[in-house]
Amino acid sequence: MKKQPEITNATRKKIIDSFWMLLQEMEIEKITVNQISEKAGIHRSSFYRYYSDIYAVFEEFEHQLLTSISTEIEEIRKDIVTKDLKKYINKTATVLIKYADKLYRLLNNSCGEGLKKKLLENLRRNIMIMFDLSDSQEDIDYYVTFIGTMMLMNLNYWYERQDQYTYQEINAKGQMIVEEGLMKLQMQEKSNVID
Repeated sequence: MKKQPEITNATRKKIIDSFWMLLQEMEIEKITVNQISEKAGIHRSSFYRYYSDIYAVFEEFEHQLLTSISTEIEEIRKDIVTKDLKKYINKTATVLIKYADKLYRLLNNSCGEGLKKKLLENLRRNIMIMFDLSDSQEDIDYYVTFIGTMMLMNLNYWYERQDQYTYQEINAKGQMIVEEGLMKLQMQEKSNVID
């Protein structure tokens, strides 16, 4: 007899939620299947019906987080009619702040490098579409990676000092540095098209 989809989804959610609670307390390497099963209120054997190990849970957790962030960031890009980098960065920052707890914990964990790479690729794709930039353009990877890295670095810096600064204050400093470089790049792209 097959389990009802609602039961399956509810059990997966319990496992993911329990993983997140434990990840807030310790590094991923220290989390055990027994700990997750106990927190989720399931048997250890039930865990293995859904996931092969802790890292499979991590991958699912990361996938859910990235999907949520990517969807929201893509909507921001579609909503911004003018090519306004400041507006895009500010609106994207609100998405990152919304997920700050999870992002901070994951990006500062031993498995965070993969997440950072995926986030940067998503930001890169959206920025290139928004500003009509091409892969062939000189220094594009540097500029776009710089913007994404700056946003994640700002998030990390703000998260550790929330009582001292707002994210907007920290982000504004980085924007001043970025705007000049990207605007210059966009002008070069337009002049190449004219030539």
